[in-house]
Amino acid sequence: MIVVGLTGGIGSGKSTVSDILKEQGIPVIDGDLIAREVVEPHMPAYEEIVRAFGTEVLRQDGKLNRKRIGEIVFSDPEKLSLLNSITHKEIHRIILERLGALKETGSFLVFLDAALLFETGFDQLTDWVWVVDAPEDIRVERIQKRDGLIEEEIQKRIRSQMPRKLRNEKGDLILDNSKGREELKAQILQGLKQYEAKQ
Repeated sequence: MIVVGLTGGIGSGKSTVSDILKEQGIPVIDGDLIAREVVEPHMPAYEEIVRAFGTEVLRQDGKLNRKRIGEIVFSDPEKLSLLNSITHKEIHRIILERLGALKETGSFLVFLDAALLFETGFDQLTDWVWVVDAPEDIRVERIQKRDGLIEEEIQKRIRSQMPRKLRNEKGDLILDNSKGREELKAQILQGLKQYEAKQ
């Protein structure tokens, strides 16, 4: 089974690439979705986060207030590192479980979609890495539309991730997502051809 990592900076359009891959019938393990699952109430990571950050990070219904946690950790690198140390081991465990399950079903190709693929070391689970890229001004505009954040908050999130140049250097294939969905889809279909020959 070939495992391809899929990553990109915030606002690069990683989710759009995932959607296009799924349309082609290719399984995608969504690391960001798993990251949400592991912090649900009564999960081990949830309990640890509440112990580390206190009840101020909880909503009235007992779930984590993601916006409040974001405000805390993106202003304090040490707190971000603490949050990551709590969640990443659980995310890693679930990713391994899902990769194992897909291998058993005979899947030939699977994508692992993770924003922090390199930062977490999850790239070690992959054979290739695709990086979704777009200029920063386009990314900022997308995040403003999607999340309603002010530019200062967006810049904090961008700075908390690996620099764009370094991430692109680490990728095996760079997808330019600055021209629209059809152009992006054409690049994805072209990229997939290299694996067809190995099947």
